[in-house]
Amino acid sequence: MTFHQRALMLKDLAKYLMERKEEFYALSAATGATRTDSWIDIEGGIGTLFAYASSGRRELPNTRLLVEGAPEVLSKDNSFVGQHILTPLEGTAVHINAFNFPCWGMLEKLAPTLVAGMPAVIKPASQTAYLTELMVALAAPALADIKIGSTLAQTGPASFLGDPEAKTLEMLVAETNANGGINGEKIELIMYDDGADPNKARTFATRLVEDDEVVAVIGGSTTGTTMAMRSFAARSAPLRTRSR
Repeated sequence: MTFHQRALMLKDLAKYLMERKEEFYALSAATGATRTDSWIDIEGGIGTLFAYASSGRRELPNTRLLVEGAPEVLSKDNSFVGQHILTPLEGTAVHINAFNFPCWGMLEKLAPTLVAGMPAVIKPASQTAYLTELMVALAAPALADIKIGSTLAQTGPASFLGDPEAKTLEMLVAETNANGGINGEKIELIMYDDGADPNKARTFATRLVEDDEVVAVIGGSTTGTTMAMRSFAARSAPLRTRSR
């Protein structure tokens, strides 16, 4: 995912949690907090998600990595240059939070972590951990999209096949999501146009599995593109082809 895609995911999560804020207020009362106290923790915490979602799209590029500085010339004739880039750290972020902000304390650390593309382990304070647990439990369905990919000939000599296939896929995904998705999880469709080129089809299939991390690939529009993807798909994501 790009930084902007993660930021938009964060915004959707914030909306999802805000719609369920009364459930958090009800449980927050059990911690001894007043509604005013809880407002700072609950709505203030969700507000940090909105803030980071906005700054992520405003201050970061719509890319999967961050370019740092200008290219460095490493040879006298300018034939060899280097470029510093920033990528997500490997490993897991560990967040240890205080008892008095079971929601806000978690969300204000989790927001930049998710935008950066890192997983996180959250350790809430024992006294109020049940409120943190409720927010995580309710947030899980909002983040659990099912990603499927497709590479079809939307343009080029086989577009009479690929274009209606692409439109049908989009229609089916929209219809499924409108009816609640699959077991409550929305479907995210990632689609590429290979123009009936076998080399492009193989490249896009590789990207779908290795970069986009889809669970299944649908394609291709022609026998040539399908066969080009077949060997890669056999050891990666399931491949669904057209029936002819």
